[in-house]
Amino acid sequence: MKFILSIALLFLLTTTHVDAQKAGATLGVGFGTVIKSPGLQVGGFYHLRDDIRVAADFTYYMTKEDSNFGLALLQDDWMEVNANAQFGYIPEDNIFLYSLAGFNVSFTEKMRDNKITDTKFGVNLGGGFDVRRSFIGFYGEAKYTLFTEQFSVFIGSRFYF
Repeated sequence: MKFILSIALLFLLTTTHVDAQKAGATLGVGFGTVIKSPGLQVGGFYHLRDDIRVAADFTYYMTKEDSNFGLALLQDDWMEVNANAQFGYIPEDNIFLYSLAGFNVSFTEKMRDNKITDTKFGVNLGGGFDVRRSFIGFYGEAKYTLFTEQFSVFIGSRFYF
């Protein structure tokens, strides 16, 4: 009998932990105003409380230059790494409306005559929302980065685990 109760308790604890789904991954696309190109965003997040979570992401902007034959060739690389705190206003089960504040590191690599690398540090301010359906959700996020003067908007999917 103790064995069955132990198994049932372990099952309940495991189910509660899986149901909480405090962490997840992000995959999105967006646009930045300084680089004037679309970007791919990959990241993750973790809920510290129901209304506060931390998030980190990596964004690669796809810059291009047209050649004489009309083909798009990669010319410059612009990447950024963001670490943000997100503060929720509607921490419901399926909706999360939040403001964000955090840090940004932007890397630019110009491929023209000589390879020139530039690194800038910035501060992120913005907001966004999540709409969640079971283990997958959709999000929209807008942020302004001080010191790089870039405004960026992203949409995509969040996967909860």
